[in-house]
Amino acid sequence: MSSDPTPQPISRETVAAIGLGLLFGLAFTWLAGELAADFIPVEYLRWLKLLTAAFACFWGVQLLLATSRSPVASPSASLPAGESAAGLLLDTSALIDGRIAELARIGVVADRLDVPPFVLAELQSLADGSDKTRRTRGRRGLDVLEKLRAAAPASLRLLEAIDDGNDAQPVDQRLIDLAKRRRARLVTVDFNLQKVAEIQGVAVVNLNDVAVALKPPCLPGDRLTLEIVRPGEQATQGVGYLEDGTMVVVEGAREFVDRAVRLTVTSVAQTSAGRMVFGRCDGACE
Repeated sequence: MSSDPTPQPISRETVAAIGLGLLFGLAFTWLAGELAADFIPVEYLRWLKLLTAAFACFWGVQLLLATSRSPVASPSASLPAGESAAGLLLDTSALIDGRIAELARIGVVADRLDVPPFVLAELQSLADGSDKTRRTRGRRGLDVLEKLRAAAPASLRLLEAIDDGNDAQPVDQRLIDLAKRRRARLVTVDFNLQKVAEIQGVAVVNLNDVAVALKPPCLPGDRLTLEIVRPGEQATQGVGYLEDGTMVVVEGAREFVDRAVRLTVTSVAQTSAGRMVFGRCDGACE
Protein backbone atom coordinates (compact mmCIF):
# COMPACT_ATOMS: atom_id res chain seq x y z
CA MET A 1 0.00 0.00 0.00
CA SER A 2 1.45 3.37 -0.98
CA SER A 3 2.18 5.98 1.66
CA ASP A 4 0.19 9.17 2.08
CA PRO A 5 1.41 11.73 -0.48
CA THR A 6 0.22 14.72 1.59
CA PRO A 7 3.21 17.07 2.16
CA GLN A 8 4.27 17.43 5.76
CA PRO A 9 4.63 20.93 7.32
CA ILE A 10 8.17 22.21 7.91
CA SER A 11 9.03 21.91 11.58
CA ARG A 12 10.31 24.79 13.70
CA GLU A 13 13.57 22.90 14.21
CA THR A 14 14.15 22.83 10.44
CA VAL A 15 13.46 26.57 10.04
CA ALA A 16 15.79 27.37 12.94
CA ALA A 17 18.52 25.16 11.50
CA ILE A 18 18.30 26.86 8.08
CA GLY A 19 18.39 30.33 9.62
CA LEU A 20 21.35 29.60 11.89
CA GLY A 21 23.16 27.87 9.03
CA LEU A 22 22.84 30.96 6.82
CA LEU A 23 24.04 33.23 9.64
CA PHE A 24 27.00 30.93 10.22
CA GLY A 25 27.88 31.01 6.50
CA LEU A 26 27.68 34.81 6.26
CA ALA A 27 29.76 35.26 9.41
CA PHE A 28 32.39 32.87 8.10
CA THR A 29 32.43 34.72 4.74
CA TRP A 30 32.97 38.08 6.46
CA LEU A 31 35.77 36.73 8.62
CA ALA A 32 37.49 35.05 5.68
CA GLY A 33 37.24 38.27 3.61
CA GLU A 34 38.80 40.33 6.38
CA LEU A 35 41.69 37.91 6.76
CA ALA A 36 42.31 37.66 3.01
CA ALA A 37 42.03 41.38 2.25
CA ASP A 38 45.78 41.97 2.87
CA PHE A 39 46.89 39.14 0.59
CA ILE A 40 44.46 39.05 -2.38
CA PRO A 41 43.95 41.84 -4.95
CA VAL A 42 40.62 43.68 -4.70
CA GLU A 43 39.44 42.53 -8.14
CA TYR A 44 39.69 38.89 -7.05
CA LEU A 45 38.48 39.39 -3.47
CA ARG A 46 34.85 39.98 -4.53
CA TRP A 47 34.66 36.65 -6.36
CA LEU A 48 36.34 34.89 -3.46
CA LYS A 49 33.69 36.27 -1.08
CA LEU A 50 30.85 35.10 -3.35
CA LEU A 51 32.25 31.57 -3.61
CA THR A 52 33.02 31.44 0.10
CA ALA A 53 29.49 32.67 0.99
CA ALA A 54 27.83 30.02 -1.21
CA PHE A 55 30.05 27.24 0.15
CA ALA A 56 29.85 28.29 3.80
CA CYS A 57 26.06 28.90 3.80
CA PHE A 58 25.39 25.53 2.12
CA TRP A 59 27.52 23.52 4.50
CA GLY A 60 26.36 25.53 7.51
CA VAL A 61 22.72 24.71 6.72
CA GLN A 62 23.53 21.04 6.02
CA LEU A 63 25.48 20.69 9.27
CA LEU A 64 22.73 22.15 11.45
CA LEU A 65 19.99 20.21 9.66
CA ALA A 66 21.92 16.98 10.24
CA THR A 67 22.37 17.70 13.94
CA SER A 68 18.68 18.66 14.35
CA ARG A 69 17.45 15.29 13.04
CA SER A 70 17.02 12.79 15.87
CA PRO A 71 14.55 10.03 16.77
CA VAL A 72 12.87 12.44 19.20
CA ALA A 73 12.41 15.21 16.61
CA SER A 74 11.34 12.83 13.89
CA PRO A 75 9.11 9.97 15.10
CA SER A 76 9.00 8.34 11.69
CA ALA A 77 12.77 7.87 11.79
CA SER A 78 12.24 4.99 14.23
CA LEU A 79 9.91 3.10 11.89
CA PRO A 80 11.31 0.09 10.03
CA ALA A 81 11.86 0.56 6.31
CA GLY A 82 8.65 0.37 4.30
CA GLU A 83 6.33 0.94 7.26
CA SER A 84 3.97 3.85 7.83
CA ALA A 85 2.52 5.11 11.07
CA ALA A 86 -0.82 4.51 12.79
CA GLY A 87 -3.49 1.94 11.88
CA LEU A 88 -4.69 -1.09 13.84
CA LEU A 89 -2.27 -3.87 14.69
CA LEU A 90 -4.00 -7.27 15.02
CA ASP A 91 -2.72 -9.83 17.49
CA THR A 92 -3.22 -13.59 17.37
CA SER A 93 -6.12 -13.64 19.84
CA ALA A 94 -8.09 -11.03 17.87
CA LEU A 95 -7.81 -13.12 14.70
CA ILE A 96 -8.81 -16.32 16.46
CA ASP A 97 -11.74 -14.50 18.08
CA GLY A 98 -13.05 -13.58 14.63
CA ARG A 99 -15.29 -10.61 15.47
CA ILE A 100 -12.90 -8.18 13.76
CA ALA A 101 -13.84 -9.73 10.40
CA GLU A 102 -17.53 -9.02 10.94
CA LEU A 103 -16.77 -5.45 12.02
CA ALA A 104 -14.74 -4.96 8.85
CA ARG A 105 -17.49 -6.51 6.71
CA ILE A 106 -20.15 -4.06 7.87
CA GLY A 107 -17.80 -1.10 7.53
CA VAL A 108 -17.35 -0.23 11.21
CA VAL A 109 -13.54 -0.46 10.98
CA ALA A 110 -12.20 2.39 8.87
CA ASP A 111 -8.52 2.07 9.83
CA ARG A 112 -5.92 -0.02 8.07
CA LEU A 113 -5.58 -3.52 9.54
CA ASP A 114 -2.00 -4.71 9.82
CA VAL A 115 -0.89 -8.27 10.64
CA PRO A 116 2.79 -8.66 11.61
CA PRO A 117 4.70 -11.63 10.16
CA PHE A 118 5.36 -13.12 13.61
CA VAL A 119 1.60 -13.19 14.32
CA LEU A 120 1.00 -15.02 11.05
CA ALA A 121 3.83 -17.42 11.93
CA GLU A 122 2.23 -18.09 15.32
CA LEU A 123 -1.12 -18.89 13.66
CA GLN A 124 0.59 -21.27 11.24
CA SER A 125 2.43 -22.93 14.12
CA LEU A 126 -0.84 -23.44 15.97
CA ALA A 127 -2.59 -24.77 12.87
CA ASP A 128 0.23 -27.29 12.26
CA GLY A 129 0.54 -28.39 15.90
CA SER A 130 -0.28 -31.78 17.34
CA ASP A 131 -2.73 -30.50 19.98
CA LYS A 132 -6.25 -30.65 18.55
CA THR A 133 -7.59 -27.63 20.42
CA ARG A 134 -4.65 -25.42 19.49
CA ARG A 135 -4.78 -26.69 15.92
CA THR A 136 -8.46 -25.73 15.66
CA ARG A 137 -7.72 -22.25 17.01
CA GLY A 138 -4.87 -21.73 14.58
CA ARG A 139 -6.95 -22.79 11.60
CA ARG A 140 -9.78 -20.53 12.73
CA GLY A 141 -7.37 -17.59 12.84
CA LEU A 142 -6.22 -18.33 9.29
CA ASP A 143 -9.85 -18.59 8.15
CA VAL A 144 -10.57 -15.19 9.72
CA LEU A 145 -7.66 -13.73 7.77
CA GLU A 146 -9.28 -14.97 4.56
CA LYS A 147 -12.59 -13.41 5.62
CA LEU A 148 -10.81 -10.12 6.30
CA ARG A 149 -9.16 -10.25 2.89
CA ALA A 150 -12.59 -10.73 1.29
CA ALA A 151 -14.36 -8.13 3.47
CA ALA A 152 -11.74 -5.37 3.39
CA PRO A 153 -9.14 -6.11 0.68
CA ALA A 154 -7.98 -2.49 0.55
CA SER A 155 -7.50 -2.25 4.33
CA LEU A 156 -5.85 -5.57 5.26
CA ARG A 157 -2.07 -5.65 5.00
CA LEU A 158 0.28 -8.51 5.84
CA LEU A 159 3.48 -6.78 6.89
CA GLU A 160 6.78 -7.87 5.44
CA ALA A 161 9.57 -9.38 7.51
CA ILE A 162 10.52 -7.07 10.40
CA ASP A 163 14.15 -6.95 11.48
CA ASP A 164 13.63 -5.54 14.97
CA GLY A 165 16.30 -7.61 16.72
CA ASN A 166 13.65 -9.04 19.08
CA ASP A 167 13.23 -12.50 17.58
CA ALA A 168 13.95 -14.11 20.94
CA GLN A 169 11.25 -12.12 22.75
CA PRO A 170 7.66 -13.36 23.21
CA VAL A 171 5.18 -12.41 20.51
CA ASP A 172 3.23 -10.18 22.93
CA GLN A 173 6.25 -7.98 23.67
CA ARG A 174 7.18 -7.78 19.99
CA LEU A 175 3.64 -6.61 19.28
CA ILE A 176 3.89 -3.91 21.94
CA ASP A 177 7.26 -2.71 20.65
CA LEU A 178 5.98 -2.63 17.07
CA ALA A 179 2.86 -0.71 18.10
CA LYS A 180 5.07 1.85 19.82
CA ARG A 181 7.26 2.35 16.76
CA ARG A 182 4.26 2.60 14.44
CA ARG A 183 2.16 4.68 16.86
CA ALA A 184 -0.57 2.12 16.13
CA ARG A 185 -3.44 0.84 18.26
CA LEU A 186 -3.29 -2.81 19.27
CA VAL A 187 -6.41 -4.96 18.72
CA THR A 188 -6.74 -7.94 21.06
CA VAL A 189 -9.02 -9.94 23.35
CA ASP A 190 -6.14 -10.81 25.69
CA PHE A 191 -6.76 -8.95 28.97
CA ASN A 192 -3.20 -9.43 30.25
CA LEU A 193 -1.70 -8.17 26.98
CA GLN A 194 -4.01 -5.16 27.17
CA LYS A 195 -2.82 -4.24 30.66
CA VAL A 196 0.88 -4.64 29.84
CA ALA A 197 0.49 -2.63 26.62
CA GLU A 198 -1.36 0.20 28.36
CA ILE A 199 1.32 0.37 31.07
CA GLN A 200 3.86 0.88 28.27
CA GLY A 201 1.80 3.64 26.68
CA VAL A 202 0.23 1.70 23.81
CA ALA A 203 -3.43 2.35 22.91
CA VAL A 204 -5.46 -0.88 22.93
CA VAL A 205 -8.83 -1.84 21.45
CA ASN A 206 -10.15 -4.88 23.31
CA LEU A 207 -12.95 -6.53 21.30
CA ASN A 208 -14.54 -7.66 24.56
CA ASP A 209 -14.84 -4.01 25.61
CA VAL A 210 -16.45 -3.24 22.25
CA ALA A 211 -18.98 -6.03 22.85
CA VAL A 212 -19.82 -4.66 26.30
CA ALA A 213 -20.31 -1.18 24.85
CA LEU A 214 -22.77 -2.62 22.31
CA LYS A 215 -24.58 -4.75 24.86
CA PRO A 216 -28.38 -4.30 24.84
CA PRO A 217 -29.77 -2.07 27.60
CA CYS A 218 -31.74 -5.05 28.95
CA LEU A 219 -31.59 -8.83 28.81
CA PRO A 220 -34.13 -11.65 29.24
CA GLY A 221 -35.05 -11.94 32.89
CA ASP A 222 -34.50 -8.25 33.67
CA ARG A 223 -37.34 -6.45 35.48
CA LEU A 224 -38.30 -2.97 34.25
CA THR A 225 -40.82 -0.25 34.95
CA LEU A 226 -42.25 1.26 31.77
CA GLU A 227 -45.05 3.56 30.69
CA ILE A 228 -47.38 1.98 28.10
CA VAL A 229 -48.07 4.63 25.44
CA ARG A 230 -50.28 2.76 22.97
CA PRO A 231 -51.88 -0.64 22.23
CA GLY A 232 -49.88 -3.26 20.37
CA GLU A 233 -50.79 -5.18 17.23
CA GLN A 234 -52.01 -8.24 19.15
CA ALA A 235 -55.11 -8.22 21.33
CA THR A 236 -53.35 -8.15 24.70
CA GLN A 237 -50.21 -6.22 23.83
CA GLY A 238 -49.18 -2.77 24.98
CA VAL A 239 -46.23 -0.78 23.64
CA GLY A 240 -43.76 1.47 25.44
CA TYR A 241 -40.29 2.86 24.77
CA LEU A 242 -37.00 2.85 26.63
CA GLU A 243 -35.07 6.11 27.12
CA ASP A 244 -32.91 5.38 24.04
CA GLY A 245 -36.01 4.92 21.87
CA THR A 246 -36.03 1.11 21.85
CA MET A 247 -39.58 -0.20 21.40
CA VAL A 248 -40.86 -2.60 24.07
CA VAL A 249 -43.84 -4.87 23.31
CA VAL A 250 -45.47 -6.05 26.55
CA GLU A 251 -47.91 -8.97 26.69
CA GLY A 252 -50.89 -8.33 28.96
CA ALA A 253 -50.38 -4.55 29.08
CA ARG A 254 -53.02 -3.35 26.60
CA GLU A 255 -55.39 -2.30 29.40
CA PHE A 256 -52.68 -0.13 30.97
CA VAL A 257 -52.22 2.44 28.18
CA ASP A 258 -51.00 5.78 29.64
CA ARG A 259 -50.01 4.02 32.85
CA ALA A 260 -46.73 2.64 34.13
CA VAL A 261 -46.38 -1.13 34.50
CA ARG A 262 -43.87 -3.56 35.93
CA LEU A 263 -42.65 -6.11 33.41
CA THR A 264 -40.19 -8.97 32.98
CA VAL A 265 -38.12 -9.02 29.77
CA THR A 266 -38.70 -12.29 27.89
CA SER A 267 -36.57 -11.73 24.76
CA VAL A 268 -34.52 -9.17 22.82
CA ALA A 269 -34.54 -9.15 19.01
CA GLN A 270 -31.68 -7.43 17.14
CA THR A 271 -32.09 -6.78 13.42
CA SER A 272 -30.55 -4.43 10.87
CA ALA A 273 -33.60 -2.20 11.38
CA GLY A 274 -32.91 -1.87 15.11
CA ARG A 275 -33.56 -3.55 18.46
CA MET A 276 -36.92 -4.68 19.87
CA VAL A 277 -37.62 -5.84 23.42
CA PHE A 278 -40.46 -8.19 24.36
CA GLY A 279 -41.79 -8.56 27.88
CA ARG A 280 -44.56 -9.92 30.10
CA CYS A 281 -46.62 -7.54 32.22
CA ASP A 282 -46.39 -8.17 35.96
CA GLY A 283 -49.05 -5.59 36.85
CA ALA A 284 -49.60 -1.85 36.98
CA CYS A 285 -47.55 0.36 39.26
CA GLU A 286 -49.47 1.83 42.21
